[in-house]
Amino acid sequence: MPSTATTRVRVLPRPSTRPEAVTPPSIPHSLDLIRKAELAERLRINRWTLMRWCREGKFPKPIRLSEVVVAWRVADVERWLSERAESAAS
Repeated sequence: MPSTATTRVRVLPRPSTRPEAVTPPSIPHSLDLIRKAELAERLRINRWTLMRWCREGKFPKPIRLSEVVVAWRVADVERWLSERAESAAS
């Protein structure tokens, strides 16, 4: 009579040989990006308000990453926040 026992084989992922997968390149702080939803949440404003401020020139312009994706340089946002803090203190 044939055996009904099954053997389980565990397949491990093959390690990547791509250099960037082994050691990711360091990204300078000036190139750190933040996406619209996260930025709006951190500023505690609506995403539409964020885009309106950009159109009106009240906020740094975003970088278009694709047809539908935009992001801002973290350094630009930090600079904008510090300028607002300085003008509020005056």
